[in-house]
Amino acid sequence: MAQNFWRRFSTIELNRHGTREEERVNDTLLKFAKKHNVKYFAANECYYLEKEEAHAHDVLLCIKEGEFQSTPIGEGRGTRYGLPNNEFYLKSQDEVKQLFRDLPEAITTVSEIIDKVEKVRI
Repeated sequence: MAQNFWRRFSTIELNRHGTREEERVNDTLLKFAKKHNVKYFAANECYYLEKEEAHAHDVLLCIKEGEFQSTPIGEGRGTRYGLPNNEFYLKSQDEVKQLFRDLPEAITTVSEIIDKVEKVRI
């Protein structure tokens, strides 16, 4: 019974921001989804609204962390926190559909999730 509940209400989030790490994670998640018959959906983490705001966001991260922009982004000693590219902006529906054109189920699952949301009048 618990397994049926889990399968019915669980979905796997996939993101595509053009990083190798994300590709490896997505490959693993898709194998898991297929093996366990779990749906997956297209998602997009965003930290700023427009692609052009990536630099300003990076400056804010440097201020927050007390680092210089000239310090390389990475993990470990001698590096600083930062996003790996400028793809973490709010993408349009068309942009997300294009990113997931090879996984149409990722888009249709988003519609299914939206349909399950209870509408509340305030």
